[in-house]
Amino acid sequence: MNDIFELFPKMDIEDNEKDTFLNYIRLKGRFLHKQVYETLLLTDEKAKYSEISRIIRYDKYIRDTLYKYLSALEEQWRAVAFDNFEYELGKIEVVKAEIDITKIIIKKHFSDSTFYWASYNRSFTLNKLIDVFKANRHTIDMNITDEMYQSIKILRNSVMHHNLILFSYKTTVEDVNHEIESLESKISLLWKLLDDEMKYSFEKAINIGNYKGGDFKNQLPNLNRYCLRRFSHGVFI
Repeated sequence: MNDIFELFPKMDIEDNEKDTFLNYIRLKGRFLHKQVYETLLLTDEKAKYSEISRIIRYDKYIRDTLYKYLSALEEQWRAVAFDNFEYELGKIEVVKAEIDITKIIIKKHFSDSTFYWASYNRSFTLNKLIDVFKANRHTIDMNITDEMYQSIKILRNSVMHHNLILFSYKTTVEDVNHEIESLESKISLLWKLLDDEMKYSFEKAINIGNYKGGDFKNQLPNLNRYCLRRFSHGVFI
């Protein structure tokens, strides 16, 4: 396993960091580390292990945070759908069969909901939920454009694929920075769509990733280049 260091000839690593490095290589994979390592070498002669490690952990933290709040948004949207729409077929069909958008109608009785049971149907994905709203804009217009829906779907897919969300597959400084800017734009959109009660906690959670306690004056070490900017009132500054 010690031969792994040969893959990182320009990595600056302290002796007391080597065991941690080898352990994380085993848990996270050598090529994840190599991607960050090679990205740092685009501008530096050496890549510090402390910075490689911090970026990987930070990226994972951001993905976990986004997963939590994307799930909250999906629950929020499901509540709107189940409260306002009904399904023309019975409970068993809703649970077992593919959800048919053409059989979704406006709710007439608010004491019960056949459509609610769609939450137990594996075919009732976020994409299907979005299709419900897009097909019924004439009844319930949430003021969300197709482009906004698409951005949320892209963000969710990026989170679920367990890849570096900051870098994606980009291999130049310009492209990586553009990827981060694009991510910031999607995060701002998520903030906008979340219920007002969740916005502050979401904003704070994003900032805690690279500012200790969310304090903008106390940035964590080794996170001054490849990270999100300060997030305030839904805007990165």
